[in-house]
Amino acid sequence: MRSSGVCCLNARDECGVCGGALTAGRTADYARCRRCGHERRRGAGATLPMLNEHLDAGAIRRGSALGRFQSGVTDACAAERETLLDVGCGSGGIPARAAQAVSPRRQGEVSPACREFARRELGLRVEESVPSDLPPLSVVTFWHSLEHLTLAQIDGALGAVRGQCSPRTRVIVCVPNAASALYQFIGERYPYFDAEEHPQQFTEDSLDRVMVRGGFVLERRLFALGYSSFGYLQGLLNARPPRATSSISG
Repeated sequence: MRSSGVCCLNARDECGVCGGALTAGRTADYARCRRCGHERRRGAGATLPMLNEHLDAGAIRRGSALGRFQSGVTDACAAERETLLDVGCGSGGIPARAAQAVSPRRQGEVSPACREFARRELGLRVEESVPSDLPPLSVVTFWHSLEHLTLAQIDGALGAVRGQCSPRTRVIVCVPNAASALYQFIGERYPYFDAEEHPQQFTEDSLDRVMVRGGFVLERRLFALGYSSFGYLQGLLNARPPRATSSISG
């Protein structure tokens, strides 16, 4: 765990989401906007491609409670059943499970290991960036991927997606909530806290503003039961005081 520190801000610094004034964040790694609550990592820049999941084709095909939740949301939001684009697809598990919702499926993923795995093991078509040759999109998903990008990268990705949307396209975005009571209570022990990999920490307000700036309008909010259940369970475990172990040798 990192030690806490003092966040030194320039008086001219402002939030890249809404232009509000910045103050010290919940932890020393971030500055927080007084207006929309968005947290920006201090010195935030692009992150390197990361591998944060076990590349196991068998496990992906067997599925999980979280995978079923993601597939269910995708299915419920698909006004049409033609093309799914998953941005930040990782191993490709979400598109691989979405065959009943939409087809064909396309993915964008920056991690070379994940791209190769999804192509080789799951037979998916995975690109390094948002493809520009797609038919009108039915569903676009960002499952815990926007927080890994700079605001400039987010604007670019949303712009690329927006140009291939029809009025019936649905965009699903799921990110950790920097305004959650759990994060406010346990700080760095929050299960979705990752200052090295997350330049952004969104609130509902700041996410809405970013999406509106990208040309989208809010249709509805969904409670992410799978993510929230894991977050609170793991958060309670993380919040326990560590046990001390001692030994004496003579």
